[in-house]
Amino acid sequence: MKKKLLYLLYTLLFFMPATLLAQTATHVVISEVYGGGGNSGSVYTNDFVELYNPTSAAIDISGWSIQYTSAAGTSFTALNQTIIPASTTIKAHGYFLIQEAAGTGSPAALPTPDLIGTIAIAATAGKVALVNSSTLLPATASTTAGVVDYVGFGSTATNFEGSGPTVAPSNSTSIERKTSATSTATTMASGGTEDLKGNGWDSDVNANDFFVPTLVNPQNSSSPVEPALAPALTASVPSLNFGNQTNNIPSSPALSYTLSGTNLTANTTVTVTGPFLVSKTATGGFGSSITFSTAEVAASPSVYVQFTPTATGAASGSITHASTGVTSPPTVTLSGTGVPPAPTVTPSTNTITFVGQTTNTTSAPQTFTVSAANLTGGVTLTATGPYTISKDGTTYSTVLTYLSSDFATTQTVRVRFTPLTLGAQPGTITFASAGVVNPPSVTLSGTGVVPNPSLSVTPGTLTFNGTVGTTSAAQTYTLGGSNLTAGVTLTATGPYTISKDGITYSTGLTYLSTDFSSNQTVYVQFTPTAAGAATGTITHTSTNATTQTVTLNGTGVAIPVLTATPSPLAFGNQVVNLTSAPQTFTLSGTNLTVNTTVTASALFTVSKTAGGTYTSSISYTPTELATAQTVYVAFSPTAIAAATGTVTVATTLATSQTVNLTGTGIAPLNTAPTLNAISDIAICAAATPVQQTIALSGITPGIEPTQSTVLSISSNNAGLFSSLGVFPIQGTSTGQINYTIASGASGTAVVTVTVKDNGGTLNGGVDTYVRTFNITVNALPTVSITSNVGSTITKGVSAQLIAPAGAASYVWTGNDIVSGQGTSVLNVRPKVSQSYSVTVANASGCTTTQTFAFIVTSSFPLITNNILTPDGDGKNDTWIIKNIDYYPSSYVRVVDKAGKIVFEANGYQNDWAGTYHGTPLAQGTYYYVIDLGSGAAKYSGYITLIRN
Repeated sequence: MKKKLLYLLYTLLFFMPATLLAQTATHVVISEVYGGGGNSGSVYTNDFVELYNPTSAAIDISGWSIQYTSAAGTSFTALNQTIIPASTTIKAHGYFLIQEAAGTGSPAALPTPDLIGTIAIAATAGKVALVNSSTLLPATASTTAGVVDYVGFGSTATNFEGSGPTVAPSNSTSIERKTSATSTATTMASGGTEDLKGNGWDSDVNANDFFVPTLVNPQNSSSPVEPALAPALTASVPSLNFGNQTNNIPSSPALSYTLSGTNLTANTTVTVTGPFLVSKTATGGFGSSITFSTAEVAASPSVYVQFTPTATGAASGSITHASTGVTSPPTVTLSGTGVPPAPTVTPSTNTITFVGQTTNTTSAPQTFTVSAANLTGGVTLTATGPYTISKDGTTYSTVLTYLSSDFATTQTVRVRFTPLTLGAQPGTITFASAGVVNPPSVTLSGTGVVPNPSLSVTPGTLTFNGTVGTTSAAQTYTLGGSNLTAGVTLTATGPYTISKDGITYSTGLTYLSTDFSSNQTVYVQFTPTAAGAATGTITHTSTNATTQTVTLNGTGVAIPVLTATPSPLAFGNQVVNLTSAPQTFTLSGTNLTVNTTVTASALFTVSKTAGGTYTSSISYTPTELATAQTVYVAFSPTAIAAATGTVTVATTLATSQTVNLTGTGIAPLNTAPTLNAISDIAICAAATPVQQTIALSGITPGIEPTQSTVLSISSNNAGLFSSLGVFPIQGTSTGQINYTIASGASGTAVVTVTVKDNGGTLNGGVDTYVRTFNITVNALPTVSITSNVGSTITKGVSAQLIAPAGAASYVWTGNDIVSGQGTSVLNVRPKVSQSYSVTVANASGCTTTQTFAFIVTSSFPLITNNILTPDGDGKNDTWIIKNIDYYPSSYVRVVDKAGKIVFEANGYQNDWAGTYHGTPLAQGTYYYVIDLGSGAAKYSGYITLIRN
């Protein structure tokens, strides 16, 4: 193997010639090409192209491509192109293996390729390009933009880098890039002097950069990286001499040298000694030490050196360079001489210009500052030409003198210009001080001019408001002029006119230059022709004077319009001292700018709403009248007579609108009396009717408190009553109805109660008020009781009492009730003679009660069950003797056919289940005797006992 993870001593490489280091590529290179894959005698099944990164940093090759054409090929095609996918990098000093097409043989597989393509590469000659894109190359491509590396191999290749193609490979050999100019198959073989040194040699001559190795050796990204070359630093100069430099002043510009480095693995520190400082830039950041990154050194940066002597005489220093692994860093020696500072005088400017100064007048001062250092005497300033200078801005002369101590602070010099003639007026200000070499000067220039004509207007803007079609009140401004050589012309634009006297207006005025011995007043009026904004200007011109403009702003307001309909409003008759129901008219307006007032004349009032407050005047905003409004008008006469009036609608600039009003005041009308509503009455008929009463309330003569009232009553069913009457309760607003229902009567009557006052019906007055209500008398239900066994029964016998069906409810009273409460049929079993009552209610809630009496005899007949089947089914499981419970002293005995007593009991409880002393008796017939114990006849019979 030609590459293994072994490091050679850095010192060996450090002493390589500089030209050798210079030929190591700084980019990805094609390091090996093999085209015999799968051919006869081949060592691998596939062709391949191997790439190598000779740099110390990973390189992104995403989107690059390998392109191939035959030795004599004239074009590169997509068929012979392998595109490298995105996110692909080659690590520093690492390899990248691209497998291409296979031949027919299969001698051995390549190491795991990093990328697989399909290019069939010729075994002995061809052309391979590494391109930084997928763009296909032209036929002659070795120097085409975008080509990273290019190899023409074999003697017949028609395109290549440099003077010729590489030597020819074969089915069993490849071409491989050298490590150095003198690399051979022997030096780069395993164990050779250049083994494990990488394949980075690139002199851009294919014939010199490749050889045929002893073994074909494909390497991929997993192969060991080649070690880095020994780091080295180089300074472009061995020394720097600054010559003379004023003490305590940094040299400027800084001197510099170029720092270069190769194969660095760490930052480089640059350190300086003596009165010297170093920086990465010429303009600042100087210090005793600076640090460069490996990337910065790779770009061969400049090191800037500054000399700041602190004492007079020769000074020396040195710059040292240090970086990890650099064994012989360069040193740059520094020298210079410190000299004392020379006296200096420095003005802040070297030119001052005055523009257009009227002759025989003095300009406003201009200023500049003067600073000085290291003076050995005073400083004298001398001005020439029509210029004077001053320290304080008060006293001006052509010469100023300063002491050296004055320059402990910067001094301000003021300059004025006084031209005596027209045209350019040059001058200078010179500076003199002992020891100052090449003292500075300030060049002065200015121009004397005749006075310029000028115009002025105050104010420069006027603002108007006016109604469309009308002319506004005049506004004024002041026009002034000086040094005029001609008259002044005024021109107005827009809906504006101007005047000299406020009487005669036009769009243009003319003044003589002599008019401006004093300022002139100009009058302006606004006559809008349309609503909205209207702008204009007044320009003022005169020969050689700057034109002045007055800006005019106006707003035209449309003429307001009011509309009120209908008119007139007729109220007809209205009782005096009372207010009528409102009548209305519609009010609308356009182009309104202020509120509109609606005013009613005497006897009439207005309101914005029907139920609102009525007053003699109301107001609407322009916003309200943007939509039609309803105005409500009420009439309140105070005398019995015809009345007229108006409602006047008015607002600024609009034509007022009038709504005429008419009405007649009439005598007050009698109002109807009152009586509160009377609720309907429903009662039940009574066998003996009694008098009933109904209270009345709210009885008044209406709104006339002095009137009296009379009550009367009637009915549409007189036969329902035996008496019906009504009367008031004096001193109150109440009354009472008394009535008695006729005996046996039922039905409904509509009862009418009438209240009448003594106010009469003049003019439509009302003196009567009627209320009606219903009195309903509901009939009583008819009730009778019958018995299904008559009224005399034996003790213990059940009976049914039957009332008529169909009633709303039944309530029975009495003892020994078995069932049927709440129904028309009651089941009873009376023990003693007694009465039963039923109260029956009909649908109207009226009730009738009826009574029925039973006579009960003392004997209770016994009813015996002759079948006994004690099988637990709930039927005939025990021997039942009905009514035995009425004879608690009775004795019961049961015997079999032989006369043997099998059961006996006193006060029998209906609980014998056919057993003898707890043992079931056999199926068969048994005989019983029942002694009631009261001297009554005994009961006897038989029982059949059946068992399943």
